[in-house]
Amino acid sequence: MINRKKLKASEIIVAVGALLFFIGYLGDLTPLWIAGIMAIIAGVILHARVCRCPKCGQRLRISSPQLDPGYCPKCGSNIKFDE
Repeated sequence: MINRKKLKASEIIVAVGALLFFIGYLGDLTPLWIAGIMAIIAGVILHARVCRCPKCGQRLRISSPQLDPGYCPKCGSNIKFDE
């Protein structure tokens, strides 16, 4: 089962990181855009760790926590969200 809260948290972390990067880059605030890049990287890593098949470990492409993930392309097991 894929944890829906962690998937949504990864999206929020990436969005906040992008906002920090944008504000820091335009305002010429180096520590702020570096923090933004680090937040984006952390969000992407969290997303990659959450979006895996629980049976075989294959990476899954899940674009949104609201959509049904469906089936694993490798092993064919039904992927469900943890409620």
